[in-house]
Amino acid sequence: MDTRLSEIQQELVAAANAALEKHADIDTIDATLALPCGYDERLYGLFAELGWTFLGFETDEESTLVELGLVVERLGSFGVPTPLRAVMSAANLAARASGGESPLLAQISEEGTIVVAVNATRGTARPRLVEWAGAASVLVVATRDGDEVVVRAVDAASVRIDSVEVFDAERTDEVLTGDPAGDEIGRLSDEAWQEWRGVDRLL
Repeated sequence: MDTRLSEIQQELVAAANAALEKHADIDTIDATLALPCGYDERLYGLFAELGWTFLGFETDEESTLVELGLVVERLGSFGVPTPLRAVMSAANLAARASGGESPLLAQISEEGTIVVAVNATRGTARPRLVEWAGAASVLVVATRDGDEVVVRAVDAASVRIDSVEVFDAERTDEVLTGDPAGDEIGRLSDEAWQEWRGVDRLL
């Protein structure tokens, strides 16, 4: 099996290195960590301009999880605090549940909307720890309905989100959804749900 990066993938890595070397020096990262939101909104806007908020949708051969993984690895190497990984994991869930048709995907890729996933399949009465929930305007909430998993887009302002003190750059929050009211994105079989959970762990 040929494990070499394709030409497009090599260009992606080179562009990521160039952008991060220019915009994510150590002083910038230190300043970002002190921000209330925990990430540089200007830098996240640059990620959207570079097309990184489209990676991982799996809607074509240039938006696969491999390309997303390459960018996430570069961000980790530079130590950039950013919700991009969490957002793109939620985007992948929304894409799977909707067959790539959810309007939320355009908001993520084109507008840079911060969206994160909440796994509430074991019940909604207890809070869940969710990375970057406090920065999100929309939560992609997964709940059980018999043998299926229902995926909804929920207004983050409609649920309880409490920050949790952590010792790294990734912000973590405690989310209590209660009975989530939101637009249904789609449904997944248990097998498809477990596949997404595997993707989320890999990222």
